[in-house]
Amino acid sequence: MSSHASQSDRVSYPASFPTDCPPSASTPPNCRVYRLVGSDPPRGDDFVSQAVRYPGSPHGDPCEACGLSVFLEEAHAVRLRETSPALRKWRHLVAAGDIEPHHGAILDTSASGGSVGHHTWWVAEGVRPHELFVVVGTVGGQCGRAT
Repeated sequence: MSSHASQSDRVSYPASFPTDCPPSASTPPNCRVYRLVGSDPPRGDDFVSQAVRYPGSPHGDPCEACGLSVFLEEAHAVRLRETSPALRKWRHLVAAGDIEPHHGAILDTSASGGSVGHHTWWVAEGVRPHELFVVVGTVGGQCGRAT
């Protein structure tokens, strides 16, 4: 398990994270963030990192691949979905969650190839992110599903 010093607390991260991950430039979050999800209510599989979802695949920055994509503005999450064919297939909902310092670390990663407003959230060990989020909107022309 790696640790990241944040203010006076120490937050632990999964042992699968690379050394020095989250990066030292990240900060403890204390904000509302938005994420594209496929389920209402959000489920655990809506909050799986690229490193876990696609093990062994190249992800660019291995540390960033361990985090989750979130946005500080709902409109930025909507814009990502509209410009990503892969996300249009199954992530048609926007969920909002209030994250706090004990939930991990966050960093603006839009300059490193992410979309406008993109932030990476490294979830602390033991946090169940789907329990922090609620769906706040539908994106695109989704009409509902047969049950």
